[in-house]
Amino acid sequence: MPLLIAPDVSFHSSWLAGASAALAAALPIAWDLGITRALLTCNETNAGSRATIERNGGVYEDTRNGKRRYWLECGAQ
Repeated sequence: MPLLIAPDVSFHSSWLAGASAALAAALPIAWDLGITRALLTCNETNAGSRATIERNGGVYEDTRNGKRRYWLECGAQ
């Protein structure tokens, strides 16, 4: 079953830190649910989301239809 991890953080000066913290907090929860790896996507043009995913260890796979695809390990970070 797919798990949607989508931090909803309002845009302001601390957006990137807030989104990174939300994503970092979600990964161990996914692990507890038995999910070992998560696929996260973002728009090719969304530099903030790219930085958030990469800051949390996202490994870039490819771009499909304008969406960058990243894999993240959900285990102990």
